[in-house]
Amino acid sequence: MAKQVGRYCKPPNGTKAGVICASAKFRRSSMNIDCCPFPNVIRHVTMNTGEGKASFAFSEELLHHTKLAATAGQGQPAKYSNAWVTDSPFPFLNDTRDLSKSDEGTHLLVSQGSNFRIADIPPGHMSQLHRTLSLDFAVVHRGTVHLHLDDGVSREIKEGEVVVQRGTTHSWENRTSEWVRMYFVLTAADPFRCNDGSILPKKGLR
Repeated sequence: MAKQVGRYCKPPNGTKAGVICASAKFRRSSMNIDCCPFPNVIRHVTMNTGEGKASFAFSEELLHHTKLAATAGQGQPAKYSNAWVTDSPFPFLNDTRDLSKSDEGTHLLVSQGSNFRIADIPPGHMSQLHRTLSLDFAVVHRGTVHLHLDDGVSREIKEGEVVVQRGTTHSWENRTSEWVRMYFVLTAADPFRCNDGSILPKKGLR
């Protein structure tokens, strides 16, 4: 029988990962994908029933999207998965669409929407400089990453620290020998207007 470690299932010796834990009631595939040491994230999505009662809609393992445009950059590509994606600044809660698995989910951000994203960044990876028309909230869950801005200044962001990114041109770099896991929430925003009246457009990654 598989042993449960926190929320995750650890198979006994000689048993392949991906066993079903009765207590978790969902299936896990291999914890390591191309040497990434982090387990895939499990998302739990809630809903309201027609009678107005709260209920769990589903719980499932999030697999990495290998075709995301955000994998561009230097070094081994980073790995991304989406926990939830919307296409409206004020989502309609009766809308049951799961855009995280649609074509829109391959973009950093759906126009006028939001994205809850998980990023696993390998050692030596540096994303290209990019700017999205969004207000972003980022959490470094595991490891240490460098955040570069287009004024030439960079900061080391350590495990447990957060970043509020306000539509700025930036890139992420993992200078360490260990993988980094980050959580992002991107929310669409009006573009920044400069003193001369010009606006800063989207740049780089789509």
